[in-house]
Amino acid sequence: MNLRFLLPLLLTYFTSFLAGAQSDASLSAPEKIVYNAKIFTANRTQPFAEAVLIRGKKIIAVGNLEEVKKQASKQVVLIDMHGGFIMPGMIDSHTHAIDGGDGLLRANLFDEAATVDELAQYVLLVKNNKQGMMGDFLVIDGVNIGIWSKLDEIQQAFNTGEFIQQPVWLRGSDGHTSWVNKAAMQRAGITREFIQSLSENELKFYGFDANKEPNGFMSESGQDKVYNMIPANATDYDKSALKAMEYNNGYGITAWLDPSTGSTTKKT
Repeated sequence: MNLRFLLPLLLTYFTSFLAGAQSDASLSAPEKIVYNAKIFTANRTQPFAEAVLIRGKKIIAVGNLEEVKKQASKQVVLIDMHGGFIMPGMIDSHTHAIDGGDGLLRANLFDEAATVDELAQYVLLVKNNKQGMMGDFLVIDGVNIGIWSKLDEIQQAFNTGEFIQQPVWLRGSDGHTSWVNKAAMQRAGITREFIQSLSENELKFYGFDANKEPNGFMSESGQDKVYNMIPANATDYDKSALKAMEYNNGYGITAWLDPSTGSTTKKT
């Protein structure tokens, strides 16, 4: 079975998968066989195996236990996985992991569909428990973007009562769209005069009515106006990265490239 393309990925994932279930002595053994597992190989002719032999940092053999044992030395350590599932570690070449990790640490709706009333109740709860505060901005992540079709209701809900003076930023689960209330727009300088000053290319990043009055909707780089209002210490990059690692590893993603890492220095 040709596993040349798969071996580095398998080896990467084995380390994180085994760490929670095995002793340090077993993991540090120079030669070990992981067996009694359902190992996904990505080989169509033999998609699963039950054992794998690891020597040093290389995978030597994959197959059934008896076949794998034949290629092992007498010093090999056997590690019983008790029927667990093992898969290759995946690599994501473009994921905003650190920003996502930060969102996981804050108030987050995780893309759950909600009515405007339900959303308002959740935001009020977060306002009271302070979980969603970034400076004095109240920020909610993971908002299902279907809610943007109800901007009139959103404006009514978050520009009255307890939210008149409270800057509110609702961030879409797509990571590309969001909405802010009047208190937040005032702080960020998103006014009718500002909208009128924009070029045709810049206008596409903001929502506004026929009179160029902004309605709070923003997309892509238009969100920078609000982002720049957030205090520099609002994000703990170490905790965010660790949370992102925990989340990604849970889905078998063991390596990734965050395109925004080069820009984090402006907020530290």
